Amino acid sequence: MAHLGLLQDLGWLMVSAALAAIIFQRLRQPVILGYILAGILLGPGSFFPSPLQELGNINALAELGVLFLMFYIGLEFNPERLRSVFAPALLALILQTALMMFVAMQAGQWLGWGPVQSLFFGGILSISSSMVTIKLIREKGQLNRPYAELTVGILIFEDILAIIVLVVLTGVAVSGTFEWNAVGKVTFLVGIFVVAVYVVGKLLAPRVLGMLHRFGTDETIVLFTIGLILGVSLLAAQMEFSLALGGFVAGAILSKTSLAHEIETLTEPLRNFFSALFFVSVGTFVDLRELAVYWLPIVLLTLLMMGGKFISCWLGMVLAGQKPEVSTRASLAKVQIGEFGFVIATLGLSYGVVDEGLKATAYGVAILSISLTPAVNLLQSKINAYAEERVPGGLKRGIGVYLNWIETVRLAAGQSGALKVAVRPFSRIIISFLLVNAVVILASVLIGYIPLPDRMANYEVLIQRGAWGVAALLCLPFLVDIVRNLNVLVTLISEIALSRRPGGAVGRFMRELIQGVFFTLVLLVFSLVFLAACGRYFPTAAALFGFILVCLALAILFWRRVVKVHSRFEYALIQGMEGAVRQLVKPSMEESIRRVSAANPWPVRIHEMSIKKQTWACGRRVHELGLRDETGATIVAIERGGRVYYDVGPDMPLSPEDRVHLLGEAGQIEAAEAFMNRPLPESEVREPRFRHFDKILVGPTADLVGTSLLEADLRSQSGVTVVGIQRGDHKIIGPTGGEVIHAGDLLLVLGRPEDVEALKKSIFDS
Repeated sequence: MAHLGLLQDLGWLMVSAALAAIIFQRLRQPVILGYILAGILLGPGSFFPSPLQELGNINALAELGVLFLMFYIGLEFNPERLRSVFAPALLALILQTALMMFVAMQAGQWLGWGPVQSLFFGGILSISSSMVTIKLIREKGQLNRPYAELTVGILIFEDILAIIVLVVLTGVAVSGTFEWNAVGKVTFLVGIFVVAVYVVGKLLAPRVLGMLHRFGTDETIVLFTIGLILGVSLLAAQMEFSLALGGFVAGAILSKTSLAHEIETLTEPLRNFFSALFFVSVGTFVDLRELAVYWLPIVLLTLLMMGGKFISCWLGMVLAGQKPEVSTRASLAKVQIGEFGFVIATLGLSYGVVDEGLKATAYGVAILSISLTPAVNLLQSKINAYAEERVPGGLKRGIGVYLNWIETVRLAAGQSGALKVAVRPFSRIIISFLLVNAVVILASVLIGYIPLPDRMANYEVLIQRGAWGVAALLCLPFLVDIVRNLNVLVTLISEIALSRRPGGAVGRFMRELIQGVFFTLVLLVFSLVFLAACGRYFPTAAALFGFILVCLALAILFWRRVVKVHSRFEYALIQGMEGAVRQLVKPSMEESIRRVSAANPWPVRIHEMSIKKQTWACGRRVHELGLRDETGATIVAIERGGRVYYDVGPDMPLSPEDRVHLLGEAGQIEAAEAFMNRPLPESEVREPRFRHFDKILVGPTADLVGTSLLEADLRSQSGVTVVGIQRGDHKIIGPTGGEVIHAGDLLLVLGRPEDVEALKKSIFDS
């Protein structure tokens, strides 16, 4: 019974989490705070004896909460949206990281920490808690709002930053020096991992999901999803990246697929379970005695950290052209530190470069900031109102002029023909380059780490050469694509630079000569970059140059065939992604938003929301809502069970988990969502009534005798369905509408008990 301790600990944690959820929901307080307090009371650092025995295993299980959360973020991932928030999210992250490092260095001098400890503390302060932020936004049902997209964009970049920080701090802990080379190397490897896994996943996903859609059950879909999450996360861990990055990439692979919404619904209970376990386990880290010793630094640093993150993120987003109101909401959502802070503190302790005082301070700042985040987010409207009243008019006009200038620059850049043409080949060069590196690294790993059987030891060199030959074949289509797109870029730049050259035969000759020389130089530079990136993964210089010669020879001999192979690969990838997207309504809705917004001066948009159980709209027909009169918003489509209904009639009922698409302005949509999903009054909440089977004997005097089932129309008249008829010894299962009812027939009916009783009474009384 060695496992009994783990089960006992799990029982304590989940019972306390359930009680905390009930109590804090009744008090109308964030349940996150309840989970953390429950963990504090159960943990070994409280003033009571702890009932927990195997806390390490529980904390390992709680990491699954981070995986499921990042998977959910990936499932909502939209490359177009990430591209739209790329600049503000990146600028906000840069300013935030710089300010947090400065705060940590100053705090280190005040508290007597050395440079290494201060650097570790700066890393802890720089990374916000994805768990807390996303959970708060999800509870409000606002993940598709502009501010939420900005926040998620910053969190994605922060997760990448966290990986870089962990690698860099590991080097600092070992050598005591900061290595910039490690930053570039890790960033490059993260890019390779994300692009390679995403592309391969998108190639395979349509086929796997097609089989699941045809033959799979809910159980199969859940098992496949969990396997994908854990598989990609373990692959990320093998590459020494975070498990969270793997969870995000797994979600991104399944995003915009036909089963995305179904997967989200089926895995929600698991996500809720592990999220609660995560927050309770976070509470168990807290030692109240240590917090009491360091309470003053904890309070001051928490206030500095929260204020600094808000100001730096807000400033970065506004400088990148975002509205101040949206920037305020996006900044307030992430003014805390969380799970990566615990990981960094544990890393420092394991290397002996962080003392217990820094650990207690980090944990205290994390717990206090997580606890304050829900309350701080309630202040966003007050902060905007205060700024509207107190900010000088000149400053507001200056911000308005700056935002208009940024928008003008953005529009001018978007209308630039040269930029539009250059973006596509440049992007393809980057992606193909990363895929080539992925193939080379994979070949190096397989050759170096997979042992050969003893009987094949004599053929080791031959097998290695064969493996590198296969790698060359796999890389060839991408290398050819790089060369072709480099040629496109060189041609474009040459045409712009040499547009004023004289015409005629001499002018054409000079243009072609300069273009050829320029292309040769660009190709040479790219070759040097390739050697710098991939050279370290080849066992010898001979292997590297042999690889290059094989690629050159094959490219020259089979150029057209290689181009065709790459075109097929690209076509399969695009078809797989477009085929999945065509099954979803969101892209068409986004296109509708663009067209309507261009044709109308007001910000009309389409928003997707879910109908929750035990809410006012659930079970009502569309005309009963009075939605347009109450809010001004309109229901334009309803998605149910994988099908989208665009012809929404007034008599269509709304069911739980329906995805309703609302058309209107931002305020109208927000009002409609709150109006439809408001909770039912307790007086209207009823226990569910189940349909049941019953039998009704048709007497000789009944009005139904001699009429067909179609004419009787019992389903609409009485709410009862005839599913069978017994006529003497003959049984009719699933009778058609033309079946005539005879005297003495025994009808097998399905319906609610009160409807069946009413039908019986009407037949007996007739």
